[in-house]
Amino acid sequence: MKIIQQTIASLGSPMWIEPLERPDNSAAVIARWRHLNGRLRISTADAIRVCLSLSTGQQVRHAERDRSLSKSVLAGDVIVLRPGIPTETTLEGDAEVVQIFIEPESLGLVSSNTAAGTPVAPLGDALKRAAIQLFVAARQDDWRSRRVAEVRLWHAVCDLLTAAADDERGYVHGALATNGRLPC
Repeated sequence: MKIIQQTIASLGSPMWIEPLERPDNSAAVIARWRHLNGRLRISTADAIRVCLSLSTGQQVRHAERDRSLSKSVLAGDVIVLRPGIPTETTLEGDAEVVQIFIEPESLGLVSSNTAAGTPVAPLGDALKRAAIQLFVAARQDDWRSRRVAEVRLWHAVCDLLTAAADDERGYVHGALATNGRLPC
């Protein structure tokens, strides 16, 4: 995935990075970065990004096309960034972030899919719980828990990316027909 190289070029090498699912399948990658004040520019968003903050107190501004999101981040905050859209994210403050990069094809989507909606976490905590569980299981080499957390995360991301947008709140909800790749 080209997006991983762009992230490394912007933020430096991650503290830890590894593929998800089977070791021979690069459909998803999880990585952890620690950095101070950074700017992440992604010109070719060829993957879905699930970003989980492990620290509190950063000011984050995310811009894509004519939309932007700015907020003070708390530990456990999650954001999902869609593929196919050039983005720029600016972080002010010492940050520790886990990013999960998912090839859209593994969810039955195409990389150029630019589904409507602002890229934010849904109202429920399912996505947050799944991202945290996946990070913990991956770090502990707990393959059984890791697979369960991966499936939960994929379902939450499917729901988020494939439904109609609620313009008032910027949240998206729904489900996906998946070409048999992942049962959402």
